[in-house]
Amino acid sequence: MSAKYCSQLDRLKQAIEAKRSELRSTEVVLHHDNAMPHVSIAKRQKYQSFNWKVLDHSPYSLDIAPSGTICSGT
Repeated sequence: MSAKYCSQLDRLKQAIEAKRSELRSTEVVLHHDNAMPHVSIAKRQKYQSFNWKVLDHSPYSLDIAPSGTICSGT
């Protein structure tokens, strides 16, 4: 699984360089959940080799509504 995801990251990097060349010199920030596939050592090393950052995802809480949803009093 890790090798497949790393190859997808390689293709993503190539697509960004081909389609958005102005992003080559800027920092790319990925937003993942806290699932185990996104925190493996191989993937973290891949992010570092690309000089990409991963935005920390807050832990799940029943008290907090997920982003993108509207809470109503009904």
